[in-house]
Amino acid sequence: MAIQINQDNNLGSIATIQLALVWQLAASNPVSFKGGFSWLNVDFLDESAQVKESTNIADAGIEYSYTLAFGVNYLNPDMLTSVHPYIGQNAILQFTDNNGLTRQLGSLQNPLSIKIDTDTGKQYTDVNGLALTATWVDSKPAPIIS
Repeated sequence: MAIQINQDNNLGSIATIQLALVWQLAASNPVSFKGGFSWLNVDFLDESAQVKESTNIADAGIEYSYTLAFGVNYLNPDMLTSVHPYIGQNAILQFTDNNGLTRQLGSLQNPLSIKIDTDTGKQYTDVNGLALTATWVDSKPAPIIS
């Protein structure tokens, strides 16, 4: 069922996630790719994605910290195979929330890395999937793409 959105809504969760490895990029702000490369669209589990944003006052000034967490279903082996090359690599990602706001985490100068933190679940009703997190800290807020 499609979500009906109007101007008064302020919806949680994430609508889309896209990944790119740093070596695939010609530039990161705005993003442009070297020939033959493009974003990997992540087919993540519904209502599994969220972004946490916080600030920290450091000696050098304000630090903006972002953590994006999302899950990929083990029943989708093609997506598991597609995501694995990104684990632990220098990458950037962009995400669009359910209000249509797109932001970019990572850059050529300050990439992020994606980590796995997962289990199979204990109950038959638990979702058996791959839980992934990407954390990025920078001296400026994550750029808004659209």
